[in-house]
Amino acid sequence: MITVLVGVVIFILVLSLVIIVAREPGPSAGDVAVSYEAAWSRLDFKTLWVLSGEELRDRMSLDDYIVAKSAAYASTPLAQPPSTIEIVSLTIEDDYAVAHTSVVLTVGAQATNEIELARRRERWLVVAYRLISSGRTV
Repeated sequence: MITVLVGVVIFILVLSLVIIVAREPGPSAGDVAVSYEAAWSRLDFKTLWVLSGEELRDRMSLDDYIVAKSAAYASTPLAQPPSTIEIVSLTIEDDYAVAHTSVVLTVGAQATNEIELARRRERWLVVAYRLISSGRTV
């Protein structure tokens, strides 16, 4: 009798845990946009691939993407850590979002970018990324 009771309690606890994890919404569109900007500043191609939709993966597997992007950016100066990454504006409509971000690097360079995101399989993914303006901060 006690064995059955313990089994039922364990089953209920496991089922509750599965339901709680399944209902977790994951990172917001704004969080994904900031993470994407941070990954670009570090040239973290693995994170970029994970946060990107198929549109930005160039039809490559993760390993191929990392090799190709690493080769393409090999002559780029070392990645610069940003001093700030901010969401300037964020518009969300159903399963689509557009974030405008401001990135200021520690060396004084500044960029404003537009990041389009789509929610797919309950996850926000970056589907387009455009530089709007760049320059130096005062």
